[in-house]
Amino acid sequence: MAQRRSSSIDLVGTNVIPQHRTKGGLPMNRTVSRRISLLFIACLFLEISTFASDFSIKEYDDFHRVLHPLEREALPKNDFAAIRSKATELIVLGESVVKLNVPAGVKSEHASEFKKELENFRGALENFRSAAKSGTDDQLKSTFSAVHDSFEMLAALVPANSSAAKRTDRPRTVIYNGAATQVAMDAGSSNDLWITTADLKRATGFVIKPQGVCRDELCFPLPKNRKAAFVKKQGSTQWFNLSEFARLIGQPIASDHKNDVWCFGPRAAEQNGYITSLEAPDFTLPDMNGRQHSLKDFRGKKLLLITWASW
Repeated sequence: MAQRRSSSIDLVGTNVIPQHRTKGGLPMNRTVSRRISLLFIACLFLEISTFASDFSIKEYDDFHRVLHPLEREALPKNDFAAIRSKATELIVLGESVVKLNVPAGVKSEHASEFKKELENFRGALENFRSAAKSGTDDQLKSTFSAVHDSFEMLAALVPANSSAAKRTDRPRTVIYNGAATQVAMDAGSSNDLWITTADLKRATGFVIKPQGVCRDELCFPLPKNRKAAFVKKQGSTQWFNLSEFARLIGQPIASDHKNDVWCFGPRAAEQNGYITSLEAPDFTLPDMNGRQHSLKDFRGKKLLLITWASW
């Protein structure tokens, strides 16, 4: 199950119950808006969250259960021993995915595309099997990434389960740089946050350029051998994996999957700036009477922020 973090926050003795409006002035449900503000606070303090799989097919869930921690924990640390130790299990589970062929529920117009991606996945598994057995660490890393990217492409075509389908009747909310923006919902079943490139610019200011993902003078190149993990195209719409991009640049994430709210905190470099200056980043929240309170209004005064988490 995904980790759920909840918080109770007092701001100078006043309970904070937000009444947010998103970009465009759309009012939010009171409970949802409270969760959004709590997530915003969480972004200031939390490390990157990890998420569990949420597919509608057991074979995909089982494969993702092994793949996910390796891709999120072992690969970034170049812990090739951990990847090799799980290689046999991962390959066996991957073969079950291949044996399943086209899952029930895949639209007929997507069947040929699914079969093509499934063949790519089978080839990636074979290359990974060889590298895990006698390849170099670089070969292991490259083939493992290919397996991950190929599985992501398959996962995008897998029909969502019933709980995921129920969430598509409302937009997702992305909180970035303190601003809440409603974005279109991806029809895929991935647990990552895929948004359109139009929503990417609207919510974050970033745009995709030949040199990478850029905002003003700031630009982050995407790994060439993992581009499929960041960008995909469905019909005429191009989608971008904002959560994978956050992991790439060391940006913390907090999420509420039930209400489809995602909050992105400052990058490590920005956080280090706060630590060096010992000055907390500013934020603004309303109290129960709707009055706005900003942290900057209390500079030079003692301020107590109380949070709690249920694990």
